[in-house]
Amino acid sequence: MLERISHFFKASKHRYGSKRIHRDLRADGERVSERRVARIMRENRISARLRKPRKPVT
Repeated sequence: MLERISHFFKASKHRYGSKRIHRDLRADGERVSERRVARIMRENRISARLRKPRKPVT
């Protein structure tokens, strides 16, 4: 499972979190819960990059 999660994570350029990776796994035919995906990602220190804060233009 970790290998498949890593594949989708790398394909997203390290931007997807557990919710989107779960959605990709389901679309690929894998039966897995979102909580399990989140737990596997947390245990292996896989986390999405944080989005840069938006700088207002005046």
